[in-house]
Amino acid sequence: MCMVCSSAPMTADRLSRAAFSDPGRLRIRLLPRVPATARDSMARGVIFSPSTHMATGMAGISRSSTARVASGVTSRGESPVPPVVTISPIRFSSAHSRSAPLICSCSSGTTAVWTTSNPACSSMARTAGPLVSCRSPRLPRSLTVMTAGMVHENDAAERLLALCGQENMTRSQVKEGKIELKAACDGLFLVDSARLVAVNSQDEVMIATRKGGTAVRTGDKLAGMRVIPLIIAEEKLRKAEQAAGSQPLLALKPFVRKTACIVSTGGEVKKGLIKDTFTPVVIDKLKALGIETLETVYSGDGVENVRDAVLAMRAQKPDMILCTGGMSVDPDDNTPGGIKAAGADIVCYGAPVLPGAMFLLGYFEDGMPVMGLPGCVMYAGATIFDLMLPKVAADVPVTRADIAALGEGGLCLGCKECHYPICPFGK
Repeated sequence: MCMVCSSAPMTADRLSRAAFSDPGRLRIRLLPRVPATARDSMARGVIFSPSTHMATGMAGISRSSTARVASGVTSRGESPVPPVVTISPIRFSSAHSRSAPLICSCSSGTTAVWTTSNPACSSMARTAGPLVSCRSPRLPRSLTVMTAGMVHENDAAERLLALCGQENMTRSQVKEGKIELKAACDGLFLVDSARLVAVNSQDEVMIATRKGGTAVRTGDKLAGMRVIPLIIAEEKLRKAEQAAGSQPLLALKPFVRKTACIVSTGGEVKKGLIKDTFTPVVIDKLKALGIETLETVYSGDGVENVRDAVLAMRAQKPDMILCTGGMSVDPDDNTPGGIKAAGADIVCYGAPVLPGAMFLLGYFEDGMPVMGLPGCVMYAGATIFDLMLPKVAADVPVTRADIAALGEGGLCLGCKECHYPICPFGK
């Protein structure tokens, strides 16, 4: 049945040979008896007759002029995006010729190309870009038009980058509208989570980062950003910038505390009755972050002994002091009392983390941190010590609220083979 008034197909319909889901091809012949006014009235609907030639023997080759259905093209009008079609070159009256560009201008994804220099000849609509086989796995490219108030994806990515900050970071060149950030030094990666959520809540923009509060190495990937469409309204970028505020969303704090002293508690260790297997583990974890162990002292038991050992280590002026063992609730475990007696202000004794619930963190009046490490640090692959040491090394103040926030994600799954930090522990 013919869909255009007063026209009829010249040949019988044939089944398409194109693969299922591929766009079909059609050839349309419009006879000159169609009134020009009728054609103009169909500009937005673009109604065409059935195909007279659906396919050829070879994909992409035809004796007729063919085109594919547009994909991903945004309609400029009120009507849905019509198919991109081909109109065969047939001599019409001047009225009919003038109607063809009008149809193309009102139909998304079509352009008008004159087949001859004669204005009386018809126009041919085609897709933007090269004509390829409809059986090709590649999708047809969409027609995108830049208008006033729009920003290209590359320029938009640069504006998103400005929201993140780049101190101690290196950036990639913008590629296909995307920019990535990498670490330029070893340190602690920080994210302002609330403001990042506010930015990503805006339409058509995105900034993805690794989890904040994690230790990173030089060259580690930190973040990537882009806008969703090829072009974006500048107003949407302004809203994202307003949501971000004036401060950078991201920060990389280098490790600045480079030295440590260790107080090993316990009478058995001091007397040599048992081998000290705790201190070597701590030294290795410190070394992994570039922290040098200046001295290790064995205090024995008792609050006074622990206190005196801590004060002696303070005199060495290390960047931090670590006390191993004696952190449970047994009467003989006097490490917390000794640390407090030495003058430290205790931030927490106990943390919502397993393993590591008996962890202690305090600061002396000059800002020197002191930590009491429970026995799990000696044998577990990842503990609260692994979560807190990067923050302390980067000289990022830790509050009681920060410790409380560790509860979500603070449960180690106890995998047979520990893959920390590539796991959900502490995240």
